[in-house]
Amino acid sequence: MQVVNAPLDANVAKLNMDLADPIFLYDDDGVTEIFRGYITEREASSVTGTVTYVAYDILFYTQKSNATYNFSGETAETITQMVCRDMEIPTGTLAATGLSQKLIVQNVSIYNIIQQAYDQASEKNGKEYIIRARQGALCVDEVGDLACDIYLTEDSNITSSKYKETLNNMVNKVKIYDGEGNPSGTVQNDDDLRYGVFQQVYTKEEGKDATTTAKSMFKGVEKSFSLECLNYNGAITGAGAIVVDSATGLSGSVWIEADTHTWQNGVATMSLTLQLKDVKPITERKPTPKAAAPVVTEKAPTESTFKVGDIVQFKGGNHYTSSDGTVAGGKPSTGSAKITKIEKNAPHPYHLVTENWDTSHVWGWVDAGTFD
Repeated sequence: MQVVNAPLDANVAKLNMDLADPIFLYDDDGVTEIFRGYITEREASSVTGTVTYVAYDILFYTQKSNATYNFSGETAETITQMVCRDMEIPTGTLAATGLSQKLIVQNVSIYNIIQQAYDQASEKNGKEYIIRARQGALCVDEVGDLACDIYLTEDSNITSSKYKETLNNMVNKVKIYDGEGNPSGTVQNDDDLRYGVFQQVYTKEEGKDATTTAKSMFKGVEKSFSLECLNYNGAITGAGAIVVDSATGLSGSVWIEADTHTWQNGVATMSLTLQLKDVKPITERKPTPKAAAPVVTEKAPTESTFKVGDIVQFKGGNHYTSSDGTVAGGKPSTGSAKITKIEKNAPHPYHLVTENWDTSHVWGWVDAGTFD
């Protein structure tokens, strides 16, 4: 942020802002807080006649302070509360995992301690988490809990777009070893082996399920879209969005991977990176094969028996950005999907996320009866 610096001009009021002073940015209504930060740097220039201020949110302090801890039997949310309390960093809403863990860290930043704690929970429950600053407090949200209230479309607010896909970070095979270097098993993603073998190794760790942890290392084809748009303050990293852009072929629901908002010369714009993450079927191989378990035939589930985590077959039709949405965000085709949230009394009570983006783009709230 730049402000005029004219100490000899009586008509220009001087701003007295010191290092660590809070600074607020509000929406046009003057009430909705967009940003709360703390001044970390200021620089006055006689050449340009300005003072430049740099401010970061509360997460700045978590990246500038290190600590050593030995946690045992604590959840990620409890670990977050403990380290933030020690550093006098206020906390807000923290995503509940309910999963106890062992975590030992030495001379690690507060931010990375929290990230490691939630990463360990993610290995067990398959959910993704994001650390945010909200109204001066550190918060942790589950990725996808937030959704943009507007659609990003080529005929309304998208000014330019780019598409990219890459194998650079692919992992489709993981060999498991014990602590003495002996092979203990292999897990692989058969669908992605058509791209060639991209292998990593994993050594068993105390307190962790080796197979689950090894599977969490899988990475598929990374598909990303970058958009330049007219500004919308609700488009932030970790939020869900619905995009329609024929130039890149993107049409459906996505996660916002990175966001930059710019206010300059009376014009507000934003740059977004949108990430599509494929979820592929996983096969597992053990050194010593075991006999297959007997097949049990079950009755088809009823509406009341569906639960979060169930894999269902979406029949195709409308999906919405919220459980009470009135305008559909598109009509994705049929395909396999996972139930990620349930709001029983809502008009669109089930939140589905596609299992394979190549077959169906369902990624939103749907009506009961639209899947089996």
